[in-house]
Amino acid sequence: MSPREIFALRDHLGAELTGRTISDAHDVVSLTDILSHTVLGGRLRELSGRAVLLKLSDQLRSSLAMIELDGIARRMLLCPPDLNPAYLDALIADAGIDAVVTDEPEHWAETGVSLVVTAQLPLEVTTPVGTERATEWLMLTSGTSGVPKIVGHTLEALTGAIVAEGPAKGPAPVWATFYDIRRYGG
Repeated sequence: MSPREIFALRDHLGAELTGRTISDAHDVVSLTDILSHTVLGGRLRELSGRAVLLKLSDQLRSSLAMIELDGIARRMLLCPPDLNPAYLDALIADAGIDAVVTDEPEHWAETGVSLVVTAQLPLEVTTPVGTERATEWLMLTSGTSGVPKIVGHTLEALTGAIVAEGPAKGPAPVWATFYDIRRYGG
């Protein structure tokens, strides 16, 4: 039996996506630029093999950080913006977090997490990296009865229902979401 192929989101971003973008109400980022640009200020190598907590105030920076970290970080814990701060210590301990990616680094000084990386726009040019490992994606339940539970996923499990017969024929499709991509929905 051969080992499973390890793939990451970056492995699906190629020249065939020229002209396609990811955006929010304020910024637009080309999908083909993501491979040679960074939202992490050139600090991706420091996050290699780590358990990273992502706590960002907007979905665009969150999605760019997820794409950049997938295949590099050992695991990443996706936190919604309204997560109760009283739960952070328990979640950091439960997930074995040793790094944080945030747009509010000043809020992390007292957590005991030694590596805090700021995610910021606009993107900076960087050297493209290859996929190193399968990243475990950790998402939180709603936490209606206390500290949210951590639910682990693989990228394969998260994307398994997406089936395509190749690139879209005709104009590029437009996708939108009405839910927060950092929330567990199942």
